[in-house]
Amino acid sequence: MWLLIVVASLAFVINLRVLYYYVMMHDNLAQNINLTPDVLKHEYQMLISYLNYPWITELNLKIPMSVQGKHHFAVVKKMFFICYSLLVILIPINYYNWRSLRRKKQFVLLIRPFSCYFQLVLLGAVFWLFFFNQVFIDLHKIVFTDKSWIFSPITDPIILVLPAKFFFLAGCCWLVLVEGITFGLLKFFKVQ
Repeated sequence: MWLLIVVASLAFVINLRVLYYYVMMHDNLAQNINLTPDVLKHEYQMLISYLNYPWITELNLKIPMSVQGKHHFAVVKKMFFICYSLLVILIPINYYNWRSLRRKKQFVLLIRPFSCYFQLVLLGAVFWLFFFNQVFIDLHKIVFTDKSWIFSPITDPIILVLPAKFFFLAGCCWLVLVEGITFGLLKFFKVQ
């Protein structure tokens, strides 16, 4: 059940376009690569569409990109589909588990694990808030072993419009969402 919360929250946050639009406008990102805000917004929508839809097989942006940069986003696209595949698998499993727990009045069995999950995410939030740069780099080293995540602004100017601040805020949104849902379910389990 908790894995479903983690994955569903991730799917929500990676599609939370308003977060990128906020950073784009607040930090005036379009000027970094001489685009208008409307064009940059369109480019971001194209990137998200490429990452989300299997029928879009080529990443064609107005922002120049190296072969390594395109490879990086192809890997990210695969990760998006792993996330969505997990959702498809976990939703029916959790539906049946939830019904079974409700019928047998066994929600109490989830109090301790969800308490641990809540504390684990809280610890993760501390690391994210105070050691963001190192956590961000370490996560990329683990996930992208081919070093395709290291962008040069000369060959891949897209890095100039995908700042660390955006990923920091996205991570914060994900942590708040996971923690909020976990906390809400924990309270629900305690009253059942």
